[in-house]
Amino acid sequence: MAERVEFSLVKGDEDAALSPQDERKSRRSGKKRIAITTVIVVVLFIAAFIGGYLVTRAIKPGCGNKDKEQEKQKGGNSDSLHEEAVKAISKEKIEEHLGYFSKAPHPSGSKVSYEQAKFIKEKWEQYGLDKVELKKYDVLLSYPDRPGIASIKSANGSTVFTAQREEKVLERSEDSPDVLTPFNAYSRSGNVTARLVYVNYAMVEDFQELREMNISVKGQIVIAKYGKIYRGDKARIAAEAGAIGLILYTDPSDVSLDGAGNTFPNSWWLPPSGIQRGTLLNFEQGDPLTPGYPARDGIYRISENKAALPSIPVYPISYEDAAHFLKLLTGNEAPEDWQGELQIKYNITMATQDKRKVNLDIKMKLEKTAVYNVIGNINGQEEPDRLVLLGNHRDSWIFGAAEASSGTAALMELSMRLGEMRKKGWKPRRTIVLCSWGAEEHGMLGSTEWAEDFANLLSNRAVAYLNVDVAVKGNYSLMVQSSPLLEFAFMEATKKIKLPGVRESNEMLFDDWKKKVPNKDNPKLPTVSKVGSGSDHQTVYFRLGVPSIYFEFTYDKTFVDRDFEYHKTLTQLWLQIALTLTDQPLLPFNCSQYASRLTYYAKDVQTKYEKILNQHNIVLDNLMSTVTNFSDATSEFEEWLNSVDQKDSLKLRIANDRLMQLERAFINPQGLPGRPYMRHVVFAPSDHNAYAGSSFPGLVDALYSVQQLNSKDWELVEKELSVAVFYIQSATNVMTLKSI
Repeated sequence: MAERVEFSLVKGDEDAALSPQDERKSRRSGKKRIAITTVIVVVLFIAAFIGGYLVTRAIKPGCGNKDKEQEKQKGGNSDSLHEEAVKAISKEKIEEHLGYFSKAPHPSGSKVSYEQAKFIKEKWEQYGLDKVELKKYDVLLSYPDRPGIASIKSANGSTVFTAQREEKVLERSEDSPDVLTPFNAYSRSGNVTARLVYVNYAMVEDFQELREMNISVKGQIVIAKYGKIYRGDKARIAAEAGAIGLILYTDPSDVSLDGAGNTFPNSWWLPPSGIQRGTLLNFEQGDPLTPGYPARDGIYRISENKAALPSIPVYPISYEDAAHFLKLLTGNEAPEDWQGELQIKYNITMATQDKRKVNLDIKMKLEKTAVYNVIGNINGQEEPDRLVLLGNHRDSWIFGAAEASSGTAALMELSMRLGEMRKKGWKPRRTIVLCSWGAEEHGMLGSTEWAEDFANLLSNRAVAYLNVDVAVKGNYSLMVQSSPLLEFAFMEATKKIKLPGVRESNEMLFDDWKKKVPNKDNPKLPTVSKVGSGSDHQTVYFRLGVPSIYFEFTYDKTFVDRDFEYHKTLTQLWLQIALTLTDQPLLPFNCSQYASRLTYYAKDVQTKYEKILNQHNIVLDNLMSTVTNFSDATSEFEEWLNSVDQKDSLKLRIANDRLMQLERAFINPQGLPGRPYMRHVVFAPSDHNAYAGSSFPGLVDALYSVQQLNSKDWELVEKELSVAVFYIQSATNVMTLKSI
């Protein structure tokens, strides 16, 4: 409308200035008349010039101005639509969706999981998403061929005890023939019999302590507690130490904090007969037969005997059954920090004269199976090629009311609200991509295969990935793992969401979060952890460099969300941060926070390792000075960002491109030592615990190896130090305002 007005004004001005009739009159007038007319003509010419300039500026491509019609097309005021959508999140709808997704077991590759995928596709199409499709990948899945056996044999070989091969049914609703017997996916098949050794959590430090006690596990079956580190690392570390089999159990000290009498179904704590299932697969590779490539038709597959799979039988049992096995151990009392909460004394070895043995008989099957992701797009208007990803996995070992159906229910409610916004005329600035992943429990297979399938596209176009796995583990506080770039945008989002369950209070989620989980270095801020592994953000972050965040409500000692208030709040938060990243013209990435994190972690390396490094003539001067240069560059860059005219779409695009390139600058195409698919030089899971995030992982893992594993490879330490320095400098170059 404004453009039309300006055009009509210019046209009228030109008519006044160029009328032939006026010119004839002016020639018949005297000098005074001529002078007056000349002044009028000059004034009108200037007015016409200014009007023409304004018109040109208004219609100039790329300047970013929007008339009222454009605002109407976008659905009016985005902020008010955002607020309205967030407030509309319904806990009743979340509960309804949770009931649907958790009513039957739906493990990876199952018919139920496929039916759920089709249900999601149908719903998203009803909600008005622009494009929804099922993406199929044929991956190698592992399931029990028959129930496993963990038993105790007498001296004459007869069986005196066998661990339960099926869990006790404690609620009628969970009595289903589709519940799989307990197993660890990708365990090696085998029948082994040997003496038993207790190895605590089966960490590297535990086996080192055993060596210091002159206790060998070579040729033995070992029993270990779940927890502390990833179970797949337990199996690998045990095998490297010489064990021929591994029994895993969950100790009540970790999962029954209110005592033996207060467990499921009376509370949420694991009952004595409960058994934790889980995969043993190396997280980073995805499908074992197509490492590095999507498991689609036409892709070359390696043979199963060349796949990176566990080398020993592994089997999970309940803690009530674990007590029978641990009672075999009467020699070498375990250290105090190895003791658990079973009503026994924890020892390490069997008595020399004890002739009893333990038997593991595991029969697994490996099958190439179709798994499905559901991918839904809401197309962006101004920047349709920029993608904001939201994801949650759909599969579960059994019913999965918490993992991961609580997150799936949240995703469904969120997607419905986005659809309602579309119907009101809203169009996002950037494209939103909703992802329901398949086969996460087996090792993030669905998300990894999809990321491999679209690696180049995601590397160039993905703005961020917002991951929710278990939406609500408890009602204590938020647990957040994040790229430094997203930390402050996420905190700002929590300032807009009310604390759940306190109707009369105006306290916001941010205030409760920082009160319960304060940052030890700055109590005015809450704790945000380094990104670890174990969920679907892994490949896009550690391999592709897409800034990612993973969050949930977690527990302290209680779990109560009977009215679904915490589910509602987490969904509101997920939607709020998604809308911020989607619609804010200048990406809300905080580069100075990245600099602060790098500085902190570099000083941490200096504190922990400088002495031993100096003993081998390795200095950290280059690392520290490069981090300082990076910090200086971020300050300069953010000053420039503050000066960017956000109405100038070209400059805005340049600014956003640089912001997106920052995280990617830390991606080393060669990967970390021995881990070609872990490529983030600053943040990646520890090589000795896939769950835990690590800073400067290549360097720290190399130092860990020389200190804990006696590798003597100081050349690798020196190399990884130089790699860290190089990539920090590369990131500095991305932000610098100077040309090469």
